[in-house]
Amino acid sequence: MRSKLLALTLTMCLMLSLVGTAFAAPSDFTDVQGHWAQPQIEKWLDNGDVNGYPDGTFKPDQAVTRAEFATLLVKGLGAENPDAAANFSDVKTTDWFYKEVSVASAAKLMNGTGDSQFRPNDPMTREMAVKLVANYLQLTEDAAEVSFTDAANISDWAKGYVNALVANGTITGYPDNTFKPAKTITRAETLVVLDRMMKVKPPTMGQGINGTVDYNDQVVQGATVRQFAKDGYQIQKETTTANDGGFEFIVDAGEYDLTATKGENLGYITDVKVTKDQFTQADITMVKGVKVTGKLTDRNGRALNGVDVVFTDEATFITRTDSSGNFSIYLLPDRSYLIRTYIPGKVSEGIKLVKEDVPIGNVDKNLGTLAATFAISSGGGGGGGGGGGSKAVVITPGTPVMGPFLGSSINLVSIPFEVSGAKVTADMITVVLNDGTELTYEAGTDFTFSGATTTALDDLTSATITVTVPGKAPVKKVVKLGYEEPTLLTITFGTPVKSGFIGSSINLVSVPFTVSDVEVTADMITVVLNDGTELTYEAGTGFTFSGATTTSLSGITSATVTVTKSGSTPVADTVLIP
Repeated sequence: MRSKLLALTLTMCLMLSLVGTAFAAPSDFTDVQGHWAQPQIEKWLDNGDVNGYPDGTFKPDQAVTRAEFATLLVKGLGAENPDAAANFSDVKTTDWFYKEVSVASAAKLMNGTGDSQFRPNDPMTREMAVKLVANYLQLTEDAAEVSFTDAANISDWAKGYVNALVANGTITGYPDNTFKPAKTITRAETLVVLDRMMKVKPPTMGQGINGTVDYNDQVVQGATVRQFAKDGYQIQKETTTANDGGFEFIVDAGEYDLTATKGENLGYITDVKVTKDQFTQADITMVKGVKVTGKLTDRNGRALNGVDVVFTDEATFITRTDSSGNFSIYLLPDRSYLIRTYIPGKVSEGIKLVKEDVPIGNVDKNLGTLAATFAISSGGGGGGGGGGGSKAVVITPGTPVMGPFLGSSINLVSIPFEVSGAKVTADMITVVLNDGTELTYEAGTDFTFSGATTTALDDLTSATITVTVPGKAPVKKVVKLGYEEPTLLTITFGTPVKSGFIGSSINLVSVPFTVSDVEVTADMITVVLNDGTELTYEAGTGFTFSGATTTSLSGITSATVTVTKSGSTPVADTVLIP
């Protein structure tokens, strides 16, 4: 009986230290004053996300279990999900940590151990914590080796994450230059790491939907995820999945349907309920679709070009006709679809029936020519599938700019573009990188969106610009990104020539040279003598610049050539003139 009572007492103390009533003001804890983590401990105490013990101590150096780490992680992020359930054989609804483990698991902040268990009372090692923090920050594994003297002791699955977090300053080692990967993380270390983590990526406020897209148990990067109202057929928002297959929508409270597509694969989830100040987890599993093609005309046989073709079963998938009225789309197999479209330029009149109960099997299918129930005038073939006017919205990208920020792990991306065909404001536009980073509008520009990401430059491959004009279907443009080291120009000199001009005080100087096999024009070049005289280009030569100077021949000793080409590092070289 005594052992059971002791166990109950210890459990209650642990609960109260994490989630219960504060037993003292932050400044009153006897073991916090002067501690290396005092600022972070007091911050978490002030926020009410952690508490001390009844004996007036905080125990900053006490080891943390997996359940305790989950509790601190969930409380620090302010994560809530009343519908979350912990589906682990060793986590009971009566456990003090049940709610926090449920939320952490549903939000994919923490996973089980692979055997249907969570192992809540196992110690949380430092390398375990590192992987969880790196996943939250969506960091890719860094191959660069850290210089810890015990780096060989870091597990192979954790090395890349340790390297990445050391690189961005989220974690550090011990004063003796060790990392101690298998050491159980302490309460103080946990608060410091989580505090740094949330400074890099603050918790998302408000309510919305987040989830992951997968296919054959593998996450899918670059899938297009669309948000609809419950049972709706109009796209409300659209995004692409990040490197980890994740996506997120900030939405009002309500019910929604989602679809995900990439190439021939697609999936959906319906009846996603979002409540105020909560995020709902909505994962989408994709399957291989079947290719469906056809042609859309009005009832008189006129091709409907540039209009949306809307296929609805349990979920809605949308494609658009080309200039001849042809369409192509991948759909879920073995279903019957309702097909609808819009009258070009008259979206306000609502969606119109094309055909009901169209069976789609498990092989590709050509539907032939489908005739809508309406007729269009002979002068109007389409162009208004999602719009309120005859002009199509067109996105014309400029040249993206991307590069590292002062040598740090943060990289900057800026994408300029133009939009024609409608009056567009910045709030109608979203620009999302392939890693999921959403760029923000640069006030004062026409349309330039920029942002910072910790994704490696080599991994930034595309940006998706989406323009949603009221009364028109969203228009999307994918801009390819590519980071290349600036081309280094080289200058190779010929033999300079200098001579007097028929006995006068005017002297002539000519400097021939070539520029490495990069296309360069004469207006990118300046040639200046040591006396300040700027030579001019001799038309018809490769690159020969000449000029006249009143400086004595003996005073002309050198010429400096400077080549400045966009996209390359400017280069200057000096040739001696004997």
